[in-house]
Amino acid sequence: MNAFHKRVVSGSSSSPPRCKFVNTPGGCRKADCQFSHEAQPCKFYQQGNCRNGASCRFQHGPAPSSSNPFNPSGGFGSASSNPFQAKFGQSSGLATAVAQGVRRRLVHIISASMTSVLTPSEFTPFSLAEIVPVNHNTKIYRFKLPDQVSLGLPVASCVLVRGKIGDELVTRPYTPITSNRVKGHFDLMIKSYPAGKLSAHFATLKPGQTLEFQGPFKKVEYVPKKKKCIAMIAGGTGITPMLQVIEESLNHPNDTTKFLLIFANVTEGDILLRERLEGFARSAPGRLEIRYVLEKTEGLSKVKASKGYVTADLLKSLLPAPAPDMSIFVCGPPPMMKAISGDKNPDKSQGPLTGILAQLGYTSDHVFKF
Repeated sequence: MNAFHKRVVSGSSSSPPRCKFVNTPGGCRKADCQFSHEAQPCKFYQQGNCRNGASCRFQHGPAPSSSNPFNPSGGFGSASSNPFQAKFGQSSGLATAVAQGVRRRLVHIISASMTSVLTPSEFTPFSLAEIVPVNHNTKIYRFKLPDQVSLGLPVASCVLVRGKIGDELVTRPYTPITSNRVKGHFDLMIKSYPAGKLSAHFATLKPGQTLEFQGPFKKVEYVPKKKKCIAMIAGGTGITPMLQVIEESLNHPNDTTKFLLIFANVTEGDILLRERLEGFARSAPGRLEIRYVLEKTEGLSKVKASKGYVTADLLKSLLPAPAPDMSIFVCGPPPMMKAISGDKNPDKSQGPLTGILAQLGYTSDHVFKF
C-alpha cells in the first residue's frame, strides 16, 4: 500500500476503514486492498435531493428520514424520477458523449451547486435586491443569489420563508416564479392580505434587508410527456405553481403535453403575470390555452373572459373527459378550493376529492391540490 492510498482512507479503529478509491471513477484497483469497500452514503440522497438516481455511485439508503411537509404521503405524482435525471440520467446524450466517470462527477458538481444554495433541513438568509409593483396589492420581491447560480428547484416545489415580526418568527410557504434557467436571483410574487402576518411584513421590506428560506419541498413531480393534457384551475396567486410547470414544459425540447389554464380573478387588473402567460401561449401555438374567469367584467380592454365564478357548467364545457392520460391541478384561495376540489387534510396530504370535480366524475387519480 503506497503513501497516497494511506492518506485517502477513513474509518474507525474498530472496523476496517473505508477505501475512498471506491467512490472514485474506476474504483479501487488493488486486488489485495485491506480497506472496506462498503459504499459511502450519498449526502444528497440523505437530504432528499440527489439528482443522479440509479446511476449514483454512492449508497442510496435508507430513505431520508425527514418528511416533506407539503406532500407527506407522497400521493399524486410521487414517482422517483425527475426532469433533471431525465436530462442527465443513464440514457441521456451526455452519458454517450463523455466517459461515465466524468458524467457522474459533473452531475454531482451540479447537484452540489444547487443544494448549497438552499437546503430542506435549515434556513438560509438571502438579501432583498429589488421590489417590482405588479398591481394595487401585489409585488414581486427579487432576492440575490451568487452569480451564475440558480435556486435549483425541482418542478413543482415550494420554499418556506421565515421572517421575524417583533419577537415572533413567522413562517409561510411560497412558490418562486423564476425558473432554474435564471441565474443570480430568484423572485417571489406576494399579494398583501389585511390579516396576513408575513405578507404584511413583506410590504415593509426595503432592498438590503434579509429573509430566511428553507427547501425546496416538492409538491408534485412534473414528468415531460407523461400526460397528454393537464388542465389547471387557478385563482389569484394560485397561478405560481402552474407557471412553474408551464414554463418547465414549454422549455423542454421534447415535451408535447398540452395545457388548459382556467384562471379566475376578481377584475382584469387582478390577472397576475398576464403578459408572461400570454407570451408563453404565443411562443408555443397549440400547447397552452388560457381561459379567464372574472367576477367583475366592467371596463374590459381586449381580454376575453367568462363572467362570474368557476362553475360546474363552465368546467364541464372546458375540461377534457376523465382519462388516464390527463390530470387536473388546482390552486387558489380556500373558498375556491373547497368548491372545486375540496380542502387538503390538516397535515397537507391531499385528502378526499369532493366538490365540482368529484361531481363531474373525476377521481383523486386525476386531481392534484396545491
